[in-house]
Amino acid sequence: MNKRLTTIAIGTVASSLLVLLLAAAIAPTYADTPSFPHNADAMWIEPASISLTPSMVGQLFNVTGALNMTEEIYAWQTKMFFNQTLVNCTRAGFTSGATSNYFKGHTTTATTSINYAQSFVSLFETAMGLDLIPGPHNGTLFWTEFTIVSVPANLNTVLNISREAGTNSSYSTWVLFSDSSTFLPFTPYDAIITPEFSTILILPALMAATAGALIVSKRMSRKKLK
Repeated sequence: MNKRLTTIAIGTVASSLLVLLLAAAIAPTYADTPSFPHNADAMWIEPASISLTPSMVGQLFNVTGALNMTEEIYAWQTKMFFNQTLVNCTRAGFTSGATSNYFKGHTTTATTSINYAQSFVSLFETAMGLDLIPGPHNGTLFWTEFTIVSVPANLNTVLNISREAGTNSSYSTWVLFSDSSTFLPFTPYDAIITPEFSTILILPALMAATAGALIVSKRMSRKKLK
């Protein structure tokens, strides 16, 4: 009976190891098209949660910024901060060529810049003349490409558009009403980046459990021989 239980335990541990190894080999993918989960006035980043593993160092991934507003708007701006010890912004742009998808079909002026000294990417877009974008409306604004630099243990970080968000010109993330002088209230949603070490930490534990089961099995066999 004890031998049978030991065999079952070893088989279970071995199967778990195989599943975890297969899971670690699969790199996550990131959707470029947001699902517009926020019905109220909001600006957000998708995917909202990003898991990185050490095997992904050197790889690229994209995130997309999106906006939902009930009022007509004239312009928007965002400053997104990132942690350069974890990721580095390599490129940034708008989701409909020279303009955002939100402003698609309108003539706009749009600019983007990456500030490596202060670790942020800044994007701005405004309609021209008397043109405006009617509401309610939603659409994507921008995309950014990041290179994974490192995955240190126990360090969660965010792609942060809320740090300097507000309703006046002193802020760096804002949405401007069609009168080109009123800043509209909205809710910004950051994206969290989480180092994924669960597999790395669990594998040694499972290997130790397997070794322990084998030792117990050998000791039991020796006792029977005596």
